[in-house]
Amino acid sequence: MIEKYIFYDALAEAKKEDCRFHAESRIKDLLKENVRLKRENNFLQQLLNCEKTFFPNAAHLELINHQLEIELTLAGIPIVDGYETTGEVKTHITGKLYDWEFLRAWIYWVAFSKKGLPRAIADKLFITDKSIRVDGDCRHISPQDEFTKLYHIDTPLGLKALADAIKEANK
Repeated sequence: MIEKYIFYDALAEAKKEDCRFHAESRIKDLLKENVRLKRENNFLQQLLNCEKTFFPNAAHLELINHQLEIELTLAGIPIVDGYETTGEVKTHITGKLYDWEFLRAWIYWVAFSKKGLPRAIADKLFITDKSIRVDGDCRHISPQDEFTKLYHIDTPLGLKALADAIKEANK
């Protein structure tokens, strides 16, 4: 009879340990979700408070995919959920608008195209938004060629402005 109680005690203890493991696992999951929600809320607050808000540093961050989806969506750029990028930001979220591709880098988006933006639209974009860098040049140079095929974009408003310019060029 005593052996029976020892077995039940051991079983009860194992159930407690199992419950404790699952509870700890669930708490860890909830904490990760809370971190993601706080990061997303902070990012959205920054967007609402200041039009010159720069993109946050996304290099080496976990749980970044959702934030990148928000950045692209706010700019009106369709999301592509595909291959894992191998650059500064490890993600499978990229954007594609017409023949333009958008990849997230450290604190900016990289946009490139084989066709490019026509000079007239690129010049207008250059004049109106200083957060969009032609060929990724930090000196803020004006478009030099008939078509501009590469940009680095530092702000959410700049990303939206480039998306609008691409849409205008493809009308």
